[in-house]
Amino acid sequence: MNHQTLLRYIFASVLSLLAYSATAQTMTAKVTPVAGYYRLTFTISSSDVTDFRPPSLNAFKLLSGPSKSSISNTTIVNGHVTHEDQVCYTYIITPKQEGDIRIGSASAMAEGRRIQSKPITLKGATIKNNQAAAPQEEEQAVGTPITHKDLFIDMTVSKQRVMEQEAFLVTYRLHAKSGVMVNSTELVSKPDFKGVIAQELGDPTAQKQADIENRNGHSYRVATLQQYLLMPQQSGEITIPGITYKVTVIQQDKSLSPLDIFFNGGGRVGVEVNRTVADKTIKVDALPSPRPSTFTNAVGTFQLEGKLLGGTPHTGDMAVYRVTLRGNGNMKLITPPVCIFPKDFDATAPKQTDKTHATTSGITGEIYYDYQFVPQNVGDYTIPPVVFTYYDLQQGRYVTLETEPTSFHVAKGTRKANATSYANQTIQPTLAADTIATSPSSIFVPGWRHLATLAILLSLYWALRLAYRFYAQKRGTWFADTKAYRKMKQRLDHCQSLLQDASPTTREAFYQEVHHLLTEALLDRYHIQASSCAKEEIQQALQQAGLSEETASEYTQLISLCEYARFAPQTSMPDTEMMQRVRTLLLGASSH
Repeated sequence: MNHQTLLRYIFASVLSLLAYSATAQTMTAKVTPVAGYYRLTFTISSSDVTDFRPPSLNAFKLLSGPSKSSISNTTIVNGHVTHEDQVCYTYIITPKQEGDIRIGSASAMAEGRRIQSKPITLKGATIKNNQAAAPQEEEQAVGTPITHKDLFIDMTVSKQRVMEQEAFLVTYRLHAKSGVMVNSTELVSKPDFKGVIAQELGDPTAQKQADIENRNGHSYRVATLQQYLLMPQQSGEITIPGITYKVTVIQQDKSLSPLDIFFNGGGRVGVEVNRTVADKTIKVDALPSPRPSTFTNAVGTFQLEGKLLGGTPHTGDMAVYRVTLRGNGNMKLITPPVCIFPKDFDATAPKQTDKTHATTSGITGEIYYDYQFVPQNVGDYTIPPVVFTYYDLQQGRYVTLETEPTSFHVAKGTRKANATSYANQTIQPTLAADTIATSPSSIFVPGWRHLATLAILLSLYWALRLAYRFYAQKRGTWFADTKAYRKMKQRLDHCQSLLQDASPTTREAFYQEVHHLLTEALLDRYHIQASSCAKEEIQQALQQAGLSEETASEYTQLISLCEYARFAPQTSMPDTEMMQRVRTLLLGASSH
């Protein structure tokens, strides 16, 4: 690197630092009307914030605040990293007078530099609707006990009784009585969900927004702390765990003089208390039995569509048949539907593209299942309907969907066919003398003796092959000599390559592929449809097929871990250990 290039890098770095310092350390003020009161928020674009000084709020009655929250967000787009830090101070206020009210500037020290917000004006403030909502209690004085009636956490569930695999919402909320000024909340430990798949909704680090709620004749400010979408994986009673939060409450020291209040941060003192909500039990009903053989573990409401992508398929070229699943339910836990192709098509396992997102009513969106195939011969073909069965919660029964049959013509491709071509070979006529001449040393003789000898040799070959297979099955070595073994090894190597990339997308693709391998192995080797059987039924069927109890338990455990890992960001088992156990099971399963 020459000196000019080095100077350019230094100059660009200095400009970047100057631009960062000029844009990162800013403060903005915003007033938002909510349900008869106002939320005043001061947002500072920095993580190092001290000595926050609010404006005078004498024209308002202070219901809550300042509540401090911090937000840190890192975004990576095409290798470009963007990091953003924010600190927010929030007040809940209601005006004491009508008309326009001016709110002055707030200031704070951000990274050693004093910054301030611009004054803002609350246009047309009114107290007609706020008088009923505004509490009349004064803010608590220092030393006032903070009872569980003043500050508590509750848990609400969207349904008290659900079906297996049915999504329901769990919400944890903080209630603060008027006069109890909550400054900050901190989760002591996350809830430990068992027997369910849990999806956290929203950003847990985002600023908590408060609403007003009347309970037993008192007004409470209510903020949602956590929300989870849960999908039970077993029937019976399950326990929704409670949570514990450490809450900092601000109390006012009213014994101070105005001068002492000015030099002591407004005379406010922070008091820490813990609040816990108890566990709750709900009833989970099992899905009706018997389950259809085409049931894919789907519970909710769905639509199914199948179509051939691209134009006319050609021999030797890759084509794609796409099955689109749309709806709302446990979409991330659904087993891909089975697509049956004509015999002379080389088809692969479907590639899954997830276009879903979690909402308070379930997981909604669509999933694409792309089945890739290569036709080998020219002609007219039809892909039969793809059958998909799910449990409809609204109708209370199993519903079967089918795609329309897809007919198409396969044209001649530019690639060479797999079959041997005889177009350039010369066909010689058979002479009469040649049919009589024989070789004394040949074991093949013309006529019926020739056919009898060939039949004896073929019978001997198949007898030896069956004997070898029977003997190899006893020793557990036949699977290693089959094409299925080589294909399985290639797919496991592909999973290993996915594991080397640490991104969330490839990690999800890794567990999807591993799950496909496990369920397909159950169907191909032991004729067990995993989607239509419970874990105990799978384990019992494997033992009846000759597997040891340990190997059967390993099968069901790995399938459960895959289903959980496809939905959860972390699992109890490292990904590398998961890969090793799956490889050992699938490539050596017959040896158990």
